[in-house]
Amino acid sequence: MGRVLLAILLAVTGCTLPEHYETFGYLVETMYSEGIPAGQQALIADGIVTRGEVEQAVVASLECMDAIEGVTYDDPFHWREDGIEFGGGAVPEPGADESLVVPLMDDCYYEHAALVETAWLDQEYYGSFSYENKR
Repeated sequence: MGRVLLAILLAVTGCTLPEHYETFGYLVETMYSEGIPAGQQALIADGIVTRGEVEQAVVASLECMDAIEGVTYDDPFHWREDGIEFGGGAVPEPGADESLVVPLMDDCYYEHAALVETAWLDQEYYGSFSYENKR
């Protein structure tokens, strides 16, 4: 759970790790063994993720989080100077029961953005993403 929470916090708060480390194939194998949500499947179906598709997925995730009572969408999606990394964020409100809202935020992230985001990073750092790229 700690690693999952770290990945979510990085995506949600707009922080970045010094290097990309979790691959598309690994994420499919571990988090999407029951199937890829239709919205993300549609965005990755052609084997290429565009900047617009990344933005669409992340914004959908953040809007989902914003609809959770006790969560605020406080940082709009934006591209960083390098054109590869991006930011945007939603956070639990002060006094919110994080044991309740963080799992709901996690659900939003994995439903709408995690796989598209990872595919984008694999594409940009490794040249492509694939289901066989297990790590």
